[in-house]
Amino acid sequence: MNALGTSRIAFVATASAELGGGHIMRCLSLARAIYDDAAHRCAAPLFLIGHEASRFAPALQSSGMAVIEIERDPAKMVSALLAHWPDGADWLVLDEYAFDVVDEHVLRGATNRIAVIDDAPTRMHDCDLLIDSKSGRLPAEYKNLAPETSDLLCGARYALLNPDFAARRAELAQTKKAVGAKPPQGESALRVFVSFGMTDVGGLTLETVQALSGAGYLVDAVIGAAAPTAARLAAFAKDRSDVTVHVDTPNVADLMMAADLAVGAAGGTSHERCCLGLPTVAVPVVDNQLDIAAELTREGAAHVIGAPNALPDGAQIRAALDHLASDTIGRAAMAQRAARLCDGLGAQRVARVLSAADVSLRQADMDDAKDVWTWRNSDDSVKYFESAKVTPLNAHLEWFEKALRDPKIELFIAESKGVAVGHLRLDHSTLGTEASAEIRSKFAYPKVSICMAPVAKGLGLGRASLLNLVRYASAQPRCAGLSAQVHVDNTASRRLFESLRFQGTVPRTEGSFMQFTLTFGDPSQ
Repeated sequence: MNALGTSRIAFVATASAELGGGHIMRCLSLARAIYDDAAHRCAAPLFLIGHEASRFAPALQSSGMAVIEIERDPAKMVSALLAHWPDGADWLVLDEYAFDVVDEHVLRGATNRIAVIDDAPTRMHDCDLLIDSKSGRLPAEYKNLAPETSDLLCGARYALLNPDFAARRAELAQTKKAVGAKPPQGESALRVFVSFGMTDVGGLTLETVQALSGAGYLVDAVIGAAAPTAARLAAFAKDRSDVTVHVDTPNVADLMMAADLAVGAAGGTSHERCCLGLPTVAVPVVDNQLDIAAELTREGAAHVIGAPNALPDGAQIRAALDHLASDTIGRAAMAQRAARLCDGLGAQRVARVLSAADVSLRQADMDDAKDVWTWRNSDDSVKYFESAKVTPLNAHLEWFEKALRDPKIELFIAESKGVAVGHLRLDHSTLGTEASAEIRSKFAYPKVSICMAPVAKGLGLGRASLLNLVRYASAQPRCAGLSAQVHVDNTASRRLFESLRFQGTVPRTEGSFMQFTLTFGDPSQ
């Protein structure tokens, strides 16, 4: 992917033997959705994690994402982020229970915007976006806990699943069977998917496999190499034909797709099982899974047993699974109800929110002319104009009308959440002087200018607006790049263009304009 004009998104996520690797895994799913989005140019996402945390989420090691291991200290993370990206991150995504509103405020020193992934409305946040994908979660539950200006994405619609799950769900639809009505597996024994997380919290993966072996099931057990029970589970399954152990497997969606039943924790994996309509015996193994367990029960999407302070033993789990296996009609109904809770597209939805698509461009019209004149003359920025003086409104309206008809000029309005926040212009009659004569003879370097509404300044909307214009221009035939002129004293505008890798040249005379140029790689491609 071309890194030109890219967004920079960093993730802070935690993992441990007690928590498992779920936080890193859901951030990784979101990072993949962002990186794979053809409409969103994203630099390789950066992960800031605790020392040894990657042991509990080995998929991160093989993902190709940039990783910095660092102490869970906000000030040190700010320093690390600025060392990696001197201009900071466009978004910092936090999936870290240990951080609160004070820590988030510190982290703003290295980012324009903060997104928080949370699981319960119990702490205050300083964020621009909050994601809580627990089934049944409502935005109103975060009232007074997040800024009024922040966006709240709540409910399983925003569950951060690996894109593989949505793909497998689509395959089910292509069989012309309802999700949950699996194609025949060609086996007389029911196949059971067993996993209580990569670290096997409570040792229940081992205990469940021991209880199911020899009971007429075919068992696929998933576990992480760092789990305390991994070696014992492998040893138990070694000579048993009805048990297969999968260590740190990337093929979880395939295994669930092949399964008839599942046994597992009532955490984030519940969304994966629901996406594929997999009837499940679910166990809430930690307190923050109780809400999900309650929702699964209310919706009839799983059979929930036990509690964090009263975990079931292997015999109890087997009894619950035997009951579910014998109830063919009930199992099919559960599959259908589960599939309605989650469609697997949550990561793609959140990715679109994080992308520059939260600022869109449209063609300007005469109804915008007065707003643009007001923005241009609302503060002392007039001193940075080439004319250095205010244009009378009537003259501006006359120019605006002519510009709309001029085929060499394109006028745009940037909008955020339906509100106009800025004006951008492409002037195709000007060639960038920084390009070589050969390139300039064949390819245009349109001149770009940008003017943001006063209420939009300081919110990162200017960069998002210019980024969208860069993407638009780079897709145009015979467009080699963009040029811009910025007054040498206009520090904010200089930083804006520099943040998108425009190269500036120092003016020859004091107080004059810098010439900025951005080249789109090889313009002949």
